[in-house]
Amino acid sequence: LRKEPERRYGSADLMAADIRHHLDGRPVLARPDGMGYRMQKLMRRRKFETVAVTVAMLSLIGGLVGTTMQARRASAQGKRAEQVTAFVTTMLGAADPGSLGKNVTVREVLDSAAAHVDTLASNPDLEAEIRTVIGGTYMGLGEFEAGEAQYRHALDARRRRAPDGDHATVVTLTQQSYALEYLGEYASADSVLDVASKLND
Repeated sequence: LRKEPERRYGSADLMAADIRHHLDGRPVLARPDGMGYRMQKLMRRRKFETVAVTVAMLSLIGGLVGTTMQARRASAQGKRAEQVTAFVTTMLGAADPGSLGKNVTVREVLDSAAAHVDTLASNPDLEAEIRTVIGGTYMGLGEFEAGEAQYRHALDARRRRAPDGDHATVVTLTQQSYALEYLGEYASADSVLDVASKLND
């Protein structure tokens, strides 16, 4: 209907074909052609296939995001394990006869390590991990009071990192409750275990 020849249908058949295309949801000649326009028409015609492809793409993206997050978490845990190992190795290396005497004991090495953990206050995760290792070693030696103290300090570090508590906090609380039981402080042990249960819910 336009006056300009280049903007008019060349014949009634072309106009009829465009109307059929429009009714069938296909691209029409009356509109400027483009990838976006063609995709829009295709998606409207193939709604089921479009939804299926979208769901598949979202699942793929979700899987990639999940895998990336797991890889980062594993990398962070590996790095922390290396830091714990380096700290413990340094502390064991410091337990030479020249610094702690010829008959140095494991307890003395642990006491020395426990005193040095205070230097890690700026890294609560690392501090908590090392205090937990030291606490567990004290417990293995039957030094339950010292072990419980390390678990308590580890909890303080974990709460600086996660004030509302997390899985690691629950684990440390459970370890502290065991230490309190070994000390015969059953009421305190039950109280600590209750806190752990509430955080775990």
